[in-house]
Amino acid sequence: MTKYKLAPRFILNALKERNKANLTIPSQIYKARSTYRSSLRGPYTEMQHLLKLIQQENYVYWTRRRENSDVLRDIFWTHTDCIKLLNTFHFVLICDSTYKTNRYRLPLLEIVGVTSTSLTFSVGFAYLEQERQDNFIWAFEKVRQLFKSETLISKVIVTDRDLAMMNAISVVFPTSIHLLCRFHIEKNVGARCKQYVKKDRQEEVMDLWKKIVYSSSVEEYDHHLQHFELVCADIILFVDYVKDSWLTPYKERFVNVWTNRVMHLGNTTSNRVESAHWRLKNMLQTSLGDLCKSWDAVNMMLKNQICIIQYSFQKTSKDVEHGCNSSFFQSLHHCVSRKCFKKIDKQLQRVKIVGTDKTICGCSIRTTHGLPCACELAKLQISGNVIPLDSIHVFWRTLSLENFLEDEESLSDYDFSEELEAMKAEESAKQPSQRSARQPSHSSQYSAKQPFYTHFPTLIHPYIEEIIDVVADGNCGFRAIAALLGWTEESWPLVRTQLDKEIRLHQDLYANVFDDSVESVRNSLNISGLGAQGQDKWMCLPDLGYVIATRYNIILVSLSRNLNMTFFPLNKALPSKERLLAIGFVNGNHWVQIKLKSNCPLPPISQKWKDYCSECAKTWEIACAARMK
Repeated sequence: MTKYKLAPRFILNALKERNKANLTIPSQIYKARSTYRSSLRGPYTEMQHLLKLIQQENYVYWTRRRENSDVLRDIFWTHTDCIKLLNTFHFVLICDSTYKTNRYRLPLLEIVGVTSTSLTFSVGFAYLEQERQDNFIWAFEKVRQLFKSETLISKVIVTDRDLAMMNAISVVFPTSIHLLCRFHIEKNVGARCKQYVKKDRQEEVMDLWKKIVYSSSVEEYDHHLQHFELVCADIILFVDYVKDSWLTPYKERFVNVWTNRVMHLGNTTSNRVESAHWRLKNMLQTSLGDLCKSWDAVNMMLKNQICIIQYSFQKTSKDVEHGCNSSFFQSLHHCVSRKCFKKIDKQLQRVKIVGTDKTICGCSIRTTHGLPCACELAKLQISGNVIPLDSIHVFWRTLSLENFLEDEESLSDYDFSEELEAMKAEESAKQPSQRSARQPSHSSQYSAKQPFYTHFPTLIHPYIEEIIDVVADGNCGFRAIAALLGWTEESWPLVRTQLDKEIRLHQDLYANVFDDSVESVRNSLNISGLGAQGQDKWMCLPDLGYVIATRYNIILVSLSRNLNMTFFPLNKALPSKERLLAIGFVNGNHWVQIKLKSNCPLPPISQKWKDYCSECAKTWEIACAARMK
């Protein structure tokens, strides 16, 4: 109970609930907790134990020592899943320091980002000796090393006006646009307003300030500023503070007319990182704990955070946002986040006022969020078209922890035209009975006790460890793949979405695989509801075999009575044998999971097959030599 942050008073109540005769008193609880923690640390010092905990959980971390000393100055750590999230949702970073997290009063720097489902994720944490420019530079250099390539470095960084942090960001991220927290600026201006302005005028003055901040054009900004100066002419000290402290040096970093020119995804304040601080302190429970307690709270918070984010991805892939199920949104269903739907729906509500007039529209959501604005939507409605998926920025279309940029870049390094032609020729030579595997799934329900072994050749029975059935609702193939990937069977909508995205990203490649029927294959993946699916939505092989193998970088084996097939990734390195998944086609209409045995000896090979394989090897050598020429 101590490990999972249960307070002593609750531990005491739990003990007495289990045993009414228990005479434990609070001081005994505290002593037992102290003994437990000491036993965990053993002979290690606090810092040694902290580094041990970080290593045990496979965190990525760096430390910095004082010169000619073993004393640590700074320590930075992050989780591997946080690194994945950073490289997937790399567009905006929000940074801030928090205090009262440890008894040494060390400031804790936290950097966060935002996912397509509008959830906050932690990028990394750093305990700093001091909040000086040198310390911040060291920490931000470690953040920069987390990016897989220079092209992924965040374009927008949001902080409050901490001059040391601001200077460090300009050194480490010189190409990033640095925005200042609008909330903190308004709070500071409000405090000075109370100091200089009479109470009956404070509300009027702050309204004028907000008009300046939310100006949508340079002309509007100049107009509101002149009005502000005119109204506040008798409180020149306040006007000078506003201009000298904020507008003159920093207006481009928080006034709408300038911030609307960058894609900040709605992050113009540091509220996200402030909320992350609050969650951490709730988990921490005390501000006087040691560094190990603080790290433990961070570790628990990150695990919960990642679980919630992954759930949000799956929910988006399954459900359609309420009110956005009309045909106008049909190309976006299960492909973009629900938050994206909400923002587009708000723009639709503006269409009646804006129409197709760009001047009235302002089109700010296009530049700040990468989404179609009201005038774009109006034009689509007039022409009778649906919202095209390509009009949505890739940020909103990313619904997993993976970064797809590497896949796109890797395509240019390979030429598969000869291999694809050979595959097509081999496929066309197959007998009609062998191609029956293209007619899967049926709505009939199977019993878990049904002897599925009879649906596979006797020769391969020794290699099958277990056959696991899935629900037969027209989605059985996708259910089997989801379960074999380590997800739940109910994640089948996510598999459909990711396969469709894989085909869309590499249409030229798959056009050859599908005999130029890319659209029909994509149509089989796109569904209108989560219930039972018709025959046109079933998983068909060999078409989707190559897509599955390539998307998940696996070797996919399909077993059946008449035809056994193996699929390899088309644009990735050959996976290891641990990345081999097997599915089975039974009864002519249903897919099941198959778990193959590991380290199972191969059966003896007859001399006939040895001779045949020898001929194949010679043919392969000749083909390779010809291609090299």
